[in-house]
Amino acid sequence: MEWQAARNAFAAFGASAAVARCDEVLSGRSPALAPATPGPRAEAVFCRVGGVRTVSLGGVTAAVPDLKGLRYVERMLAAPDREFHALDLVAVEQGFATDQGAARQEGLQVLDDRARDAYRRRLAEVQEDIDDATAMNDSTRRELAERDRDYLIAELRSAVGLGGRARTTGASAERARTAVTRSIRYALDRLGEHHPVAATHLGQRIRTGTYGINMYMLDISSPFGGFKKSGIGREFDEEGLAEYTELQTVVSAGSLPAMDGRK
Repeated sequence: MEWQAARNAFAAFGASAAVARCDEVLSGRSPALAPATPGPRAEAVFCRVGGVRTVSLGGVTAAVPDLKGLRYVERMLAAPDREFHALDLVAVEQGFATDQGAARQEGLQVLDDRARDAYRRRLAEVQEDIDDATAMNDSTRRELAERDRDYLIAELRSAVGLGGRARTTGASAERARTAVTRSIRYALDRLGEHHPVAATHLGQRIRTGTYGINMYMLDISSPFGGFKKSGIGREFDEEGLAEYTELQTVVSAGSLPAMDGRK
């Protein structure tokens, strides 16, 4: 029936060669084409035996030393549709029964209240010293006092974050995020030396970063932005300037002038 319907359609379009082919099949003079059978499915392997990890992808197999970052990757491969918190990966890698074993601890304040008050009192004293030196026309004393003032201001600024909130040293979550990201990048770099296809495949699919729920805290020295349902694009740092820049290629038959403006 399918060949007859095909013949009728070809005849309606005037495709004589196709009609002749259908007539051959319908008359039994030529066998019908057998449906294509899918080839064997490529197998991917990412397993560890002792201190050696075997990685297979695209018909290529490599044995590489097992690294902590590869163990993080193995945990994520076991649940590809799940997003993992860095502490969860650390917990499992450290041998906890579940990925809820690592406690989340807040960091300590860079400067506590007593230290900040002491800095502010000293800053007021230094400012009085600067005013007095200025009135006495004592430039050397004023210069030394201004250095003290700049140091105190820098210390206070480093201890205060966005909105006047006290900065903290790296909390356990932030330390874990940094360590996990570094371990994964290092492990993929080493894997790339033995199996570049697998390293590229994994590197293009692993995303690392920070996220917040019902909160808004920014560090302008780091790029900010989201993906998936959190929007696109980046703000702040070098990545934030990318949308305002345009790459340009200059081709010259002679020598180009120096980029620093010198002739």
